[in-house]
Amino acid sequence: GFVEEVNDLQGRPGRTWYLPHHTVLREDKSSTKCRIVFDGSAQFRNDSLNRQLDPGPPLQKDLVKILLRFRRFRVGLQADISKMFLQIGLHEKDRDVTRFLWRELGSQETPRIFRFRRVCFGLTCSPFLAMSVTRHHALNHLQGFPLGANQVLENMYVDDIVFSVDEDEMARETVRQNLDAVLADVPSEDILGKSTSMSKILGIVWDSANDELTYSVLSEVDPWSRDTKRQLISVTAKVYDPLGHLS
Repeated sequence: GFVEEVNDLQGRPGRTWYLPHHTVLREDKSSTKCRIVFDGSAQFRNDSLNRQLDPGPPLQKDLVKILLRFRRFRVGLQADISKMFLQIGLHEKDRDVTRFLWRELGSQETPRIFRFRRVCFGLTCSPFLAMSVTRHHALNHLQGFPLGANQVLENMYVDDIVFSVDEDEMARETVRQNLDAVLADVPSEDILGKSTSMSKILGIVWDSANDELTYSVLSEVDPWSRDTKRQLISVTAKVYDPLGHLS
C-alpha cells in the first residue's frame, strides 16, 4: 500500500513530522476529481518540513523544446505515469516525517496515525526523486529498449512524456517497447484507454483527431461589459501559451 498505520505515538525525536492535508475538487478532471493534498510547507514553530528538505538539482528538460519536438514529425504520441510519486518507495527511516492524522468523515473516534510508504506529493524533493528514479530505470534499459528509453530521457517533463515520429511503424515500435517494459505484469483489464480525441499536452489542449492545438482565450471576457485595463491584463496573463502562438 501507499501508507501504513503507526502504533508508536511518539516517533523518533527530531525525525517525526505531521503533515496537514485537505481536499481539492476538480470537476474538469477526467480521472481524479477529488485529490487529497498534503502541505509540506505548513509551519510549526516557524519551521516546516520543506525547509529541511533538499529539492535537488532540476532534472526537467526544457518545456518549449519538448513541445517543439512534439510538433516536428507527423505522428504525435503522449503518455503519463499514473500517480508517479506514489510509485516510488520511501526508505523506512524517513517515513516518520510524513505522518498524518486520519479518521472517516462524520466519525467521532480518535484520529488514527498513518505515514507514507511512498514518496509524497507536496514535498519539495518529490519531483527530483521521481525524475531521478525514472531516468535511472531508463538508463538501465537503454540497450534493451533504445527507442522508448531515449524518449523518456529526452522528452519527459515530470510525469508526462510527449514526442513525435515520422513513420507509423516507428510509433508502433516505440509504444511496443514501452508496453513490453512497463506493462508486462499488468492485467489487461487494468489497462484503460481514453475514448476522446481531446487531451492536454503539457498544459495545451491537443485535438489528436485533427492534429490541432487549441486555446481558450476569451472565455472570461464579456464583450458587453466595460472591462478595466487591469481586468484585461489579468485575463491575458491567464492565457497559457509557452510556444508563443497567440502572441
